[in-house]
Amino acid sequence: MNNIIGFVFNFHVQCDIEWEKQDPSYIKEKWNKYIGTDTTSDFINGKYYHLPQLLRNEKINKWINMWKVSEKDFLEMKEIVYLLCVLNTKAIITPEGYERIEGSHKVWNLESLIEEFSKFIDIEKINKEFYNHQHAIVQREIVRWLNKTENKRAYNLNLILV
Repeated sequence: MNNIIGFVFNFHVQCDIEWEKQDPSYIKEKWNKYIGTDTTSDFINGKYYHLPQLLRNEKINKWINMWKVSEKDFLEMKEIVYLLCVLNTKAIITPEGYERIEGSHKVWNLESLIEEFSKFIDIEKINKEFYNHQHAIVQREIVRWLNKTENKRAYNLNLILV
């Protein structure tokens, strides 16, 4: 769980990081350090999403063009890149006053992050060793995020189950 959280915070726009401005080798390195397992091979061009749809994504095209990503590298990273897009569709840090908006579900909680990652990887194969390489400010935000009641409950429940 800690590595999923670390990966998300490491590539989320709310942490002043635009993933599409990151070199493919940096993204691969962080994926290997935090997650350390291959993605599900049938996610793209399988039952969930088709490659032509993926290539129409503005951020993915920006990343490909900026870094001159080869077809080979893109095919190797397509699920990771798509996951980064998905992770940035919701907030991780609740904006001030947001909790008062009735029916809003545009903020990631731990349970929904685990569910989203499980679409892309076998959760059981994530690196067990915690990779802790965040700026102190980001670490403070992670602690605040984990102290939210729903995240703390999910975190403790997952600790018991592991």
